[in-house]
Formats: sequence, C-alpha cells, structure tokens
Amino acid sequence: MGNRPSFESIIKEKMKVINISDGVSREEAIIIAQNYLIDKGINNDCIIAKPQVIEKGWSIPNGTCEIRFEANRTIKRKQGLEWFSVYVDIEKGGIEGCGWGPDL
Repeated sequence: MGNRPSFESIIKEKMKVINISDGVSREEAIIIAQNYLIDKGINNDCIIAKPQVIEKGWSIPNGTCEIRFEANRTIKRKQGLEWFSVYVDIEKGGIEGCGWGPDL
C-alpha cells in the first residue's frame, strides 16, 4: 500500500490546472478558496473539505462569490465563531476578502 495523498496536496494539484481565462466555475471557486485557507494556515481551524457556496454571491454585480467553511469545534467553543468566509472574484479568480463570522 502506498501513501495516500493529503487533502492539502490534492487541492494544490487541482490549483495547477485551474484555467481562469474564461472566468471561474463554482468548483474552481471552491478550490481557490480551499487553497487560500491552506496558504494562510487557517485550514486547521475550519472544515475545508465541506464548503458551502452562498448562492446569492453569484449574482453580486462585482462578480464575487462567498465560499463559507464551518469552524471546527475548538474555534466554535473558545471563540464563538461559526464559519470562515472567503470571497472569490469569479471573473479573475483572485481573493477579494475573507473573515470569520458571525460578527459579534
């Protein structure tokens, strides 16, 4: 049996083949957001394997979608935070912003 690749390494491999020249699909936006969490070291504070795409984000005039990740139990219990959102520009594939929620 060989070693199974980590979730993080799978995301990194997927990032290599994302083509943003024609905009960003729902699946690509998720991968971009997951990669952002990994790069910023936030991936251990959230459940990154099961993101939620906030559908209303696809209709925002500036072309930004919200990808929300549930906070892990420790963050919820100690800090009272429920999720971490990453805002992905669906035209250019960049990160427009991010933050913990809800704002208390």
